[in-house]
Amino acid sequence: EAQSFLKKEGMSAEAKILRGYPVRELCKFAETEKSDLIAIGSRGLNPIKRQFLGSVSDSVIRHAPCSVLLFRPYKNRSIYDRKAEQKLDIVIGYDDSLSAKEACAFVKKLNFKAIQRIDLLAALQLNFYYGMSYTLTALEYWPKQKASIEESLLAMKQSFDKLEDAPEVNFEVISE
Repeated sequence: EAQSFLKKEGMSAEAKILRGYPVRELCKFAETEKSDLIAIGSRGLNPIKRQFLGSVSDSVIRHAPCSVLLFRPYKNRSIYDRKAEQKLDIVIGYDDSLSAKEACAFVKKLNFKAIQRIDLLAALQLNFYYGMSYTLTALEYWPKQKASIEESLLAMKQSFDKLEDAPEVNFEVISE
């Protein structure tokens, strides 16, 4: 079914059935094939069921040799069921790290016609930032770090804005 769906969308797809512990097999396959991304769904187990049954998606996120894109079930909302004219809203958690920049690079490769809005969001915790005491953080390091993140977010927003057909891109630094 997944292979047929992807082929209808104009993509080449090959279906494989792996036997064994799902986490180990998915991660081993991704490593062997030098995959760039694992896209996986979450069944939305509650914490008790997840504790007893285990969560394949949680374990794949922790053990994958590459990036993981996790799709969760939402009430009355599914990317799979959306009509062609319905566009996506994307949030990118941004902290100026290499992995945050990789997330932005990935989103830049998407078809912008399917995206309504991108929110770049940096959440900084004031009271215990990178293991420093509140006083040191607040008085010395914090203002510089916040200004640096704001500058980096603005530069990333501008890089999105330069792209053809770019959707609305917002950015915000949230701090406690």
